[in-house]
Amino acid sequence: MRDEDQVYREIRNFMVHQFGLRSDTNMIVEQEIGEDTGPVRPDLILDDGCRRYYVEIAPKSGLNKVSQLALFKELLKADNNYRENDRFILLYKTMSSKVEDIAEKVGITPVRAPLDLKLSVFERSGSSQKVKMTTRGSWKVIYYLLRHGPASIKQVSKCTGVSYGWAHAVITGLADQGLAVKEYDSARITDQTKLFNGIAWERPLESLKIAEVAVVYDKPYTAAREISHNLKDYGIKCAFNSFTAGGLYTGRVIRHDMAYMYLKKDDLAHFKDMFARNYGGGLKVKIYTPDRDVFSDATELESVTVTSPEQTLLDLAGIGYGSVELTKAMAEYHETQ
Repeated sequence: MRDEDQVYREIRNFMVHQFGLRSDTNMIVEQEIGEDTGPVRPDLILDDGCRRYYVEIAPKSGLNKVSQLALFKELLKADNNYRENDRFILLYKTMSSKVEDIAEKVGITPVRAPLDLKLSVFERSGSSQKVKMTTRGSWKVIYYLLRHGPASIKQVSKCTGVSYGWAHAVITGLADQGLAVKEYDSARITDQTKLFNGIAWERPLESLKIAEVAVVYDKPYTAAREISHNLKDYGIKCAFNSFTAGGLYTGRVIRHDMAYMYLKKDDLAHFKDMFARNYGGGLKVKIYTPDRDVFSDATELESVTVTSPEQTLLDLAGIGYGSVELTKAMAEYHETQ
């Protein structure tokens, strides 16, 4: 069976031919779609510079696929990301005439795929919507529920600044996956362990690592204080994260041989010039490049610049099994604040 990457390319070529798109039409697959589209994402986006084609792949189409793409369309409108000439495409092999009629009524164009296009590689178990938990907006909703739940969708939206539609989609997705329950007009997280496992799979912190540098300090918190102080004097933004930040928030020291921090790639050379140890072993600093703004809401603890509790919990969960103890402690910490 051909893998998804190959079939994605074949779908792109088919769509270019079917709709007369330019040969250099850009394709963005689900895993690469930015968070500005909201928590519900189509399988791929094609952009030829004039309009966008949002494509949902339906190996054996049912009404849930139409509903998912229609919800995505409404979220774009709610967040002012909708353009009148955008097209919403349901690519299918088999579909009932009833579902086809419904799709057309809500502005979705059903397109039958060629017989040799192996859409079956996109079949997923269950009918839950593909809701990303770790985008900035989605995580704000989840973190609020962890800290303040049970809470109504209206309350979550108002207190986080996330649109009502986005908050509703996130909570519905969590409920579909057995991570939360909706009771009357409120919702709450029910399975933290499964939630954190999902975060580790979706946003592994290790994927953001850009360097591991041996520094001139011997203790992690001494290093964190001195690095924070000296980079601040130069106007270089940094924030210690995961184990380092979590240890300061909770009072638990987990790692004695390493410190963990966010730093922009452009500042890495300056960091090495200022702090790298050119001889022997010693303490290492693991450096990650941020995939979102982690500096604006950073704070200072014991003279160390650290990520916010919200970001720290996300990062710890993203480490997976190796941080289970501290992740749970951080979850307990924010519940008492």
